[in-house]
Amino acid sequence: MAITRQIIFIAKRDCIEELKALLSATIKDSKKEDGCLMYQVFQTKNNPVEFIAIDSWESEEALNKHYETSHYSHFINNFNEINQKQYKNDFFFNLILKLTIVSFRLNPDM
Repeated sequence: MAITRQIIFIAKRDCIEELKALLSATIKDSKKEDGCLMYQVFQTKNNPVEFIAIDSWESEEALNKHYETSHYSHFINNFNEINQKQYKNDFFFNLILKLTIVSFRLNPDM
């Protein structure tokens, strides 16, 4: 069964570009992994410190293998100093997931 997650990261005000770069690098490598169905990050327009990551994995086994990769370890070892907090919000997950599906239909090369 596929696993889809939504995680919201809040960058420290002076670390927005650093978090953006760290998320981008992690996602680039994660998309290449076997079992990664989708990995997208969105930066909110009204609150530029907020980043919404949505990923989907074929199975729990694929997600667990992701946790063992060097790029995930690099992310974990570096994000605490630039991230203010992390939380989940199902309302935004449902909204963003619908927008993501629409964007995939409009631009399948994303």
